[in-house]
Amino acid sequence: DITLGDFWGYHVIEPELDDDKGVGIIFLNSMKGHSFFNSIQLDLYYSKKYSLDKVLPFNSTLSYPPITFYNKKLFFQLLKKEGFNRAFLRISDPQKNVAILNLWHTHNYGAILTAYALQTILLNVGYNPYLIKNTYRSIPENPQDIFHNFEKENLYTTNNFLTPENLKICNQFFDNFIVGSDQVWRFKYTGHDYKTYFLSFVEKNKKKIACAASFGQKYWEGPREITDDIANYLKEFDTVSVREKSGVNICKNIFGIIAQALFDPVFFLKMEEWNRLLEKSNLTLDLSCVIYVLDQSPKLNKQIHSILKKQNISPFYIPNTTNVYDFLKSFQNAKKVITDSFHGVCFSIIFQKDFICLCNKSRGEDRFTSLLSDLGLMDRLFYDLSEVDWDKLQPIDYEKIGKIIEQKRQEGVDFLIKALEE
Repeated sequence: DITLGDFWGYHVIEPELDDDKGVGIIFLNSMKGHSFFNSIQLDLYYSKKYSLDKVLPFNSTLSYPPITFYNKKLFFQLLKKEGFNRAFLRISDPQKNVAILNLWHTHNYGAILTAYALQTILLNVGYNPYLIKNTYRSIPENPQDIFHNFEKENLYTTNNFLTPENLKICNQFFDNFIVGSDQVWRFKYTGHDYKTYFLSFVEKNKKKIACAASFGQKYWEGPREITDDIANYLKEFDTVSVREKSGVNICKNIFGIIAQALFDPVFFLKMEEWNRLLEKSNLTLDLSCVIYVLDQSPKLNKQIHSILKKQNISPFYIPNTTNVYDFLKSFQNAKKVITDSFHGVCFSIIFQKDFICLCNKSRGEDRFTSLLSDLGLMDRLFYDLSEVDWDKLQPIDYEKIGKIIEQKRQEGVDFLIKALEE
């Protein structure tokens, strides 16, 4: 019948009432409410009637719920680690809050684990990471959704934004914005919303950082007419890093900005961090050869079968219903791996497996060549699996590769710290 609240905006509508003590507002929602108010109106010190249209611009929560920017799971994690006072001060400090925009919500193992890695590193170096949830649609609760379950258990996310326009609200709560990693700058994937992924919604006084953002290919896929538009967005970034070496050239030659190349954030984590996820897996099998192929075909399946027969090993095909913990555990337990996935290659390397990779050109060839050339593993990349003779491949020197990865890990962590602190 009656709604009571603070009258936000009264200092604009009725400036003579502004005495720094506040003014209340009463909404009369029914005849009963009107009748009650009329019975007490003479006892009020001051009252005045306004139309709803006049007060709505200053009282937006009458139209939609307020945005809760902080993530409760993150707060309780900080509470456990640092105690209430420090946790409260840290989570309420906009300078410590980092909003992260990438493709973690696209139901892809690599995308969600890349986001987890970046989130974990930021948390470890003293920042409050929030993964922006910009699905632009309502998502019903589904206990069978393996990615949603992983999100609930492990990720620190914002509210779900239903429109790109609503992302501007983030400026109220975050001083730092990171876009990346993964193919956030591949026009084929994000072209429908490309301005968002170049942080167009972020205000100019905020810090803008690109962390291992990927164009996916060694060339810019987008149309020429938006090049100047994107160049202007990129020039507002404080610092830019890309995932592939070719991305450095794209930034320089197409958009006129300086960028550096970093490895994917999954390489930023040390093994003890991955072990926290592996401990949640129920997979106990020792797997001879893990097959993780995104784009299967009868021809490809026949080639894989031929390889397995020559090696006299049995396959384990990772089904798309596998939870994220078992996905990781599959790579840890494998003796060999065959994959056409970029992150399949990454986790084969992280878990030091004997692997071969089919170059998946449609999903981005340069992702494979950039990583494998840096690690001296180009002999593990094939364009046709009929060419594979596994026995003739040189054993992978993971002691040497481990040193390169440690250097790249430190480069990534140092980049983030410097970008956020400068």
